[in-house]
Amino acid sequence: MTISNRTKAFLYQAMQVAELSGHNFRHGAVAVKNGNVLNRGVNRYKMSPHVAPARNSIHAEISTLLPIDDRRGVVVYVARIDMHGVATNSKPCDRCLRTMGTWGVKKVFYTLSPTSFGEIKIGL
Repeated sequence: MTISNRTKAFLYQAMQVAELSGHNFRHGAVAVKNGNVLNRGVNRYKMSPHVAPARNSIHAEISTLLPIDDRRGVVVYVARIDMHGVATNSKPCDRCLRTMGTWGVKKVFYTLSPTSFGEIKIGL
């Protein structure tokens, strides 16, 4: 898949953000609307005394979108990096895709490898 330099720049931002994740599988996401970055986030643990941390995480794309009031028309860029900082598959799970669709997210771009990327059109 060929993508624009602008899309690559947002995916590289997501890769940089992924470095902040405390997980073994480090995911970062950037939410963009009308060319403006609305928020950035990583996969993270929810804080709950009732659930083990490993079973209590929020995926990066959801973590990034939660603070945004109007998510309609947002484009999400999500990246996963391995322990060497190399991009790998970050295709959103079905649950995240359904949630983003409910919220009106337009599409999501994601890393597959250092040189390949995917795109899913969700809504609008």
